[in-house]
Amino acid sequence: MDDGALRQAATRAETLFSNELILFHKSFPALDENGRLNLKSRFEPGRWLCTLGEPKSIARTLLQTKAITLDQMLALPTPQASVDDRFAYLLRPENAAQGLLPYSPAPVDAATPAQSPPKVGTAAAVSKNPPFSLYSITPEQVCASLPSDTVIVELTRYNHYVGWFVDEERYGALVFRPDGKGAQSLQWVPLGAADKIDHEVSSLLESATDPLASGTLATRLRELHELIWAPIAKAIPAGTQNVFICPDGQLCFLPFSTLLDPQGVFLADHFLVMYLATARDLFRADPAGKIETDQFAVFAAPSFDKTTATQDRAPGFRFRDADARSLQDLQLADLPGARREADILKTLASERRLTPDVYTGEAANKANVGKLERPRIVHFATHGFMLPPAVTTAFSNPMDRSGLALAGAQVSLTAMANGQPLPPVGEDGLLTAREVAQLDWQGTWLVTLSACSTGRGEVRDGESVLGLRRGFLAAGVENLLLSLWKISDEETVGFMRDFYTHALDSSDPATALALTQREWLARIRKERGIAAAVSTAGAFVLNTSARLPRPVDNTDSK
Repeated sequence: MDDGALRQAATRAETLFSNELILFHKSFPALDENGRLNLKSRFEPGRWLCTLGEPKSIARTLLQTKAITLDQMLALPTPQASVDDRFAYLLRPENAAQGLLPYSPAPVDAATPAQSPPKVGTAAAVSKNPPFSLYSITPEQVCASLPSDTVIVELTRYNHYVGWFVDEERYGALVFRPDGKGAQSLQWVPLGAADKIDHEVSSLLESATDPLASGTLATRLRELHELIWAPIAKAIPAGTQNVFICPDGQLCFLPFSTLLDPQGVFLADHFLVMYLATARDLFRADPAGKIETDQFAVFAAPSFDKTTATQDRAPGFRFRDADARSLQDLQLADLPGARREADILKTLASERRLTPDVYTGEAANKANVGKLERPRIVHFATHGFMLPPAVTTAFSNPMDRSGLALAGAQVSLTAMANGQPLPPVGEDGLLTAREVAQLDWQGTWLVTLSACSTGRGEVRDGESVLGLRRGFLAAGVENLLLSLWKISDEETVGFMRDFYTHALDSSDPATALALTQREWLARIRKERGIAAAVSTAGAFVLNTSARLPRPVDNTDSK
């Protein structure tokens, strides 16, 4: 296809994208939670643009649509009724653009008067204004904001049109490069079939957590480097030191820093690898009335089998048999190393003139989480959970199925498995992603989830529905450290000590994690080999929404 034909096709595809986006915004508020996810599954604005491979059009699409489902799920109230025939009619492509006015979102601060959100665990829902203003961020603004040594790699999973009404799910990468003379600021990199990449990522996670499969770990890391990173590397300019990765699909669960190049060198040795949900998150405004505190709160080793519930229990509900069996198998083991982790962090906080507040045992509960008012740092040393989808609407939203286990969590899980009444929602020990999003932690500098698989979540229809990650971002947290798999208590303590030392010294958690991983990967590889290094130090990823500094103008002024 020549350049003229490509531009014409891209223009038509962008027109289709605009119509679909209008339809999405008009339909989404009236749907229930499952209806919203089903709408997203039929909302494929990047299909034609990614197939055509026109970088600027792809960039505009991704900046307006990445993570849009969760942004709106967290911002809008959920109707009880399911999708009706009226919306089914609108979803037909031939009717999509008929009678629809251009979508004009309200200003971010123009809704109802500000009021304090209810504390976590209460029945009242918080309807926050979605950051609609961020959807107007342009590719040019992103590239202009990048320092000269930094790139952003925005990954996407999309349906590639093969021909004759046949699609193939593929991955692609859009590389935002800093503005430079004679250099292309945007590069589109096709990565190939999604099935193969997803299979390799799943196999890698199995190898990282299964001692019997550790012998294949290095091979899988090399294969994934060849599949994913080698094509992207060609679009990264010389001199790049920092790489922000915005993953999608199963790539959300890939620890990019551990990928091995053909010479056996970790990607962490080439770049400082950091993570974003989407590039537009770097443009979130500093919260109004940001409160600077020195509070360092630690929730560690909760008493999972004890609850502080004092009220009458709510009516119970019963899961499907298969779901009940999976819940019965979900046993929250004690975390003896977590108490030592808390003691070390308490000492570290005191040494840095921060105010440590440590909650363990029965005190590590939801009520005490809800009492925190914009803390500076919060550290959770506990288990993460991901509940199975259930027939009942109680857990139809994935934001209600993922979360953190606090005091009394095992009591609630056992009650669910047996169809028994549950403790009150504020005392059930299950801090869900949606409850996290209700917290007023605007300006909280760092939250760490030193827990099992807190980085995992549900991926549906090409968009990352990753519960806790988006929940903490919605709460206002600037940096979120989490884990993709469980590592030993003993090694977690040492890793966290080194990470916090770097973070507090540099005031830059994203760089601190990259440096800590680089050091630990090198040391453990030398002592115990590649598999041990990756299993221990590769589990952690850090999502950030911290603003980027504008690049310094190094041009001579004459």
